[in-house]
Amino acid sequence: MDSQLTLVHVPGPTPSKENIVLIFDRDDMMNTTLRIRGTYLPSYFVDTLDNTTTIRTGDYLLATFTRRKFRPDQITFPGHPPMKLGSWLKSPTLLSSPLEFRACGRRFEWRQDLLGQVVLCESGRPGNHLAWFSKSRRNLGPRDCHMMHAAYLAIKPEVVEMTDMIVLSCLLVGQKLRVMHIAGQWGETVWDMLVLPGSI
Repeated sequence: MDSQLTLVHVPGPTPSKENIVLIFDRDDMMNTTLRIRGTYLPSYFVDTLDNTTTIRTGDYLLATFTRRKFRPDQITFPGHPPMKLGSWLKSPTLLSSPLEFRACGRRFEWRQDLLGQVVLCESGRPGNHLAWFSKSRRNLGPRDCHMMHAAYLAIKPEVVEMTDMIVLSCLLVGQKLRVMHIAGQWGETVWDMLVLPGSI
């Protein structure tokens, strides 16, 4: 008998109730919908057509991300000209982590913690996690019924005003690390971290 796969929108371990928790509908960082835990209305829409990805919240366009084969990837914010993705989401020279961006006059960075989660910290304060992404997990339940715990992004209240930028940067970090993982299969140096949704 074939095993059954059930998607459960209850992440585990469950973050503190005071955090904002966004649940990913699909295991594809570039084609998904994010919903606040406990609600049915979508909060963010991520859609990709060909090499262009749009990230929206409601009817508002947050950004457009364009992947290019022979030139640097681009990100475009409404009302601004396109810019190289590496100019907004930066990584140290010769290293693949942490991945850094600026928002609200502060510098933030995504890095991997000891639990294998991708966490957001303010630059210079790596122990203070402001948000974290946890990939989906598959558990084997009774009678060979596979239960899938959905991927989620948790955001602490003190950075709630930055939710849009945190979501956007998390999605782009996921895509960037996916590319690094694939490149690593060919022997290039990559960040030793978990495989994000959409990477296999």
